[in-house]
This record gives sequence, structure tokens and C-alpha cells, in this order.
Amino acid sequence: MKELAMNDIYQFVADEHLKSFNTVIGRKKAKDLFIKGFLYGMYPKKENKYLGQKLFPEISAFIDSNTRSAISCDLQKSEASLLNNRIFKRIALEADRSITAFGLFDSIVVDSDHFDQVHDIMVEESFKYFGYDIP
Repeated sequence: MKELAMNDIYQFVADEHLKSFNTVIGRKKAKDLFIKGFLYGMYPKKENKYLGQKLFPEISAFIDSNTRSAISCDLQKSEASLLNNRIFKRIALEADRSITAFGLFDSIVVDSDHFDQVHDIMVEESFKYFGYDIP
């Protein structure tokens, strides 16, 4: 997982597709495959499950070996902790009062004047939280 996060995920998908199917695909097709085959393909009744399993066998096996709802809840708790207890806390303590920033699902919407500051906070806190840089 760490290696995936550190590199270009779409290039990884394209490379794995070439190994698995002996076909070269572009970045857009790799992105579509990643979104459909991995993010949505893990649901057992979806047609893209095979593609997700073929391109990401270790991740697929891990997800299949645990209850999806338990993993989903753990990931949501982890994401909420990172955003609320670390990132938003620092924004509240460090940004000036003119900032407009709010959470929207798993994103932060911020005014353009504070974008760089919030981005830097997100990068720093993500590194502390995960232990490696997120590209």
C-alpha cells in the first residue's frame, strides 16, 4: 500500500494491465479502470470485480478476507480523525480569521488566499499520520 501511495497509481494500473492482458493502455483508460475496477469493483455482484482482483490481487484478498463494513468504518474513523483532530485543528490554530474553510465529505474547501497554507498543513499532517509522503 505504501508503495502504491508513493507512486503514480494510474501508471501502476497501466503496467499491471500490460502484464495481465498484454495490452498497452493510456492514462485516462488506467484511471477509468482504477475507479471502476478497484474502487467499485470490490463489491461481489459487480461485473468489474474480476478486473479489480486481477490488477490488485493482494488488496482484493485483504478486502475479501475481512468484512467490508468493518474496513469501511475503520477507514472512515481514520479519515475523520486525520481531518478533524489534526488538519482542521491546525487550521483553526494557525490560519488568520479571514479564512473560509470547511469540510465536504473527504475534502477541504478553502478560499484561494489560504490554499497554500492549508495544503502545507494537509501534507505535513498526512506525513505525521501515515509516516510517509502522500503525492
